[in-house]
Amino acid sequence: MEKKFAKLFDLENGGQVLYTSNFDNEDEEVPYYIEVRCDYKGMVANMKLGYKTNKTMRKIFDTVSQSDAESTFNNVVKQFA
Repeated sequence: MEKKFAKLFDLENGGQVLYTSNFDNEDEEVPYYIEVRCDYKGMVANMKLGYKTNKTMRKIFDTVSQSDAESTFNNVVKQFA
């Protein structure tokens, strides 16, 4: 199975959560990261989660689910919207 670099989740309330897996060769400490973007009614929130190894980052990224997206989104909206 081919590894994906992005996962987009559409939520029932019209919001969206986008997860992308990335690599930054200029960051020697945590070169692998997952970027999370939440969009809802004109609000955009971004987070960048860094990892030391691709294996660790992929393990987490590959298991991200609709439920995780909903939880992340709800926490962001609750705190910042």
